[in-house]
Amino acid sequence: MIIVGYIVKQLSDGSGDRYKARLVAKGYSQRAGIDYDETFCPVARFDTIRSVFSVAATENLYIAQFDVKTAFLYGLLEEQIYMKQPEGFDDGTDRVCKLLQSLYGLKQSPRSWNKRFVDYMLKLGFVVSDADPCLYVRQKQDHKLIVVVMSMTALLHLHT
Repeated sequence: MIIVGYIVKQLSDGSGDRYKARLVAKGYSQRAGIDYDETFCPVARFDTIRSVFSVAATENLYIAQFDVKTAFLYGLLEEQIYMKQPEGFDDGTDRVCKLLQSLYGLKQSPRSWNKRFVDYMLKLGFVVSDADPCLYVRQKQDHKLIVVVMSMTALLHLHT
């Protein structure tokens, strides 16, 4: 169910710099109802993003964007998922590893990350919009913070 991908990171002159390994699940071998239940993870609608830009322009708010490249690695698994020992770490026994957090490739990774993110935002005092579950707002005195969760695909479409 798990594979280890190796990539040679290169310098600008094309020479090899170092090896990078990534542990990736073979999610295509997962079975619905057995290995996972829910996979859906919401992303912001285009009209939400345009509205936030409009509010930011009207209220002279500062806008910042960032990409969480390792987001899916922070999701906590609700299901019990076991994997064989990764290549290179096998101790010669038939023991397996129990995953506590999600990996790239698991079908439930996006949903488990989103659940953890929502819980954290609520703990920080944000309010989730009734109109879009990916819009979070926190207002304290005269300070307003608006957070929109969107996919990279949505971000690329905004630039076209």
